[in-house]
Amino acid sequence: MNDGVASARGDTLADATVLADLFSRHLGAATTITAVRRSALGNGQETWFVDTNAGAFVVRRSAIGGPLTWTSRATEFAALDELRSTGLPVPRVLWHEPDGGTLVRAYLVMER
Repeated sequence: MNDGVASARGDTLADATVLADLFSRHLGAATTITAVRRSALGNGQETWFVDTNAGAFVVRRSAIGGPLTWTSRATEFAALDELRSTGLPVPRVLWHEPDGGTLVRAYLVMER
C-alpha cells in the first residue's frame, strides 16, 4: 500500500502488513491500513501519512543519519504532548519508540 512512493520500496513503513500489526498492537483493535504515503517535503526527519480504518495518522521517523540530540523523536513527542496539555491546537501524540522497534529507527505516531 505504498501509494506510488518509489523511494519507499523495501521500507517497513511501506509494508501494510507490518503497519497493520504495529497499529493493531498499539491501538488495541484490529487495524487495516488503507494508504501509506511519504511526504515529499523536508530534508530532515521522515514524515509518513498513514490512513487506517481507525483514523488518519502521521508517523515521524528519524532520518537514516540519525537525529541531532535536540531533535530526537522522544523530545518531539514530549514537546507535542506538553503543548497539547496547555490547550494549544497540536495533534495528539499516541506513542513513540526510541529504538525504532519494527520500524528500525526511532519514531513517533500522532493523530492527523
